[in-house]
Amino acid sequence: MKVFFLSTFIGLISLAFLGCEVSIGPRVPGVVIAPAPPPPPEVVISTRPSLVFLSDYGIYVAPDVHYHIFFDGSFWFYYSDNHWYRGKNYNGPWVEVERNVPPGLMRTPPGQLKKMAVKMKKHGNSGEGKNKKKDRRRFQ
Repeated sequence: MKVFFLSTFIGLISLAFLGCEVSIGPRVPGVVIAPAPPPPPEVVISTRPSLVFLSDYGIYVAPDVHYHIFFDGSFWFYYSDNHWYRGKNYNGPWVEVERNVPPGLMRTPPGQLKKMAVKMKKHGNSGEGKNKKKDRRRFQ
C-alpha cells in the first residue's frame, strides 16, 4: 500500500514538472484564470507624424514611422504583436483594446493599410481630397 501511494505521489509530481495541470480538490466551474495582457508598448516618435487619409477605410495612416500608427479623428491606434492599443496622443500612453477599434482598421491587415498610404503619398496624394483644408484645421 505504501508503494502505491509513493508511486502515485511521484507520478503526480512528475506531471506537474512537465507542465501538466494537477488539481486535487473541488474545481469551481466556469472560473478560468487567464494570463495578464502584455504591457502597453513604448512608442517613441519625436514629432507628430504626417498622415494620409484612406477614404475607403475612414482612417488616417502614418506612413513615415516605424510603427503601425493610425488616427480616426479622435484617438490614435497602434497595432503590435496581434494586439490593438488606443491612446489620446501619437506617443501614447497606450491601453489595449479588444473592441472599439474603427471598422476600417479591422477590415484590412495593418501592414496593407500602411502600404496603401505609402503608395498614395509617393504619388503626391494625401487622400484628403476636396476637404483637405477642412481636415487640416480639424487635426491641428
